[in-house]
Amino acid sequence: MEPASSAGELPRVGITPGDPGGIGPQLLLQLLEGEAWKEAFIPVVFGHRRVIERWRSFLGLQSVRYYPIADPTQAQPARLNLIECGTLEDFPIGRASPQAG
Repeated sequence: MEPASSAGELPRVGITPGDPGGIGPQLLLQLLEGEAWKEAFIPVVFGHRRVIERWRSFLGLQSVRYYPIADPTQAQPARLNLIECGTLEDFPIGRASPQAG
């Protein structure tokens, strides 16, 4: 967690969703669907957009949107800031697979 640089500025928190087909992306999206975190930190998710898109659709959480950024310093409060990492094959949700790692 990066400390706030000035009074009132929220810390940026780096988050990795974990196994694309596992429970990590689900928990992340369900957390960010709420409102309480918006006054506590600025999320910077390091992962693949397809993971966010697939889980968002699977869970019916279309209100959770992500915003691609290239660098954590570009992260804005009250939104899911995504730094896209790596490549990803198609993966099943809710079960172990070689595609998901």
